[in-house]
Amino acid sequence: MICLGLGALALSGYATIAAEPGATSPDGKGTQPAAETIKATAPANTPPVAVADSANMRKNTSVAINVLVNDYDPDPNITPAGQLDPASVRITTKPARGARMVVSETGMVTYAPRKNFKGTDVFYYTVKDKEGATSNPGKVTITVK
Repeated sequence: MICLGLGALALSGYATIAAEPGATSPDGKGTQPAAETIKATAPANTPPVAVADSANMRKNTSVAINVLVNDYDPDPNITPAGQLDPASVRITTKPARGARMVVSETGMVTYAPRKNFKGTDVFYYTVKDKEGATSNPGKVTITVK
C-alpha cells in the first residue's frame, strides 16, 4: 500500500507504478497536502506456451492425454493471464489415423485410432490463458502398438 497525504492507494496484482514528483501545495503556503499523480501500467499479456506431448497405447483401445500437464503461461501467476484456461483447448490439426477424439472441459484429450491401426499418429492443439491469449500449436505424438 502506498499512502499519499490524506489518501491511500492499494494495489492488487502485478503492475509497474511511476510517481511524477514536483507537485506543490494547493494553498501556496505548504499547509495542505500536495496532490500526487501516479501512473499504473499493466504488463502486456504474453501468450501461453504449449509444449509437445506423447503417448503410447495398444491398438483398438483409446488413451486419455493431459495435454496441459507441461504447458505454461509466462505471465506471473498473480494475474488471470498467468493461468491457463483448460476449457479453451482446441484441436487445430486432426490426426490422420484417428477414428475418434474428445476434448473435455478439463483439457483432457481422448484419442482412439482407426480399427487395427498400428504406427504413429500426430495432432496439434492450442490453449488460451484466462485473458484470451492463444498459445502456439502444441504437437501430440501417439504411438499405437
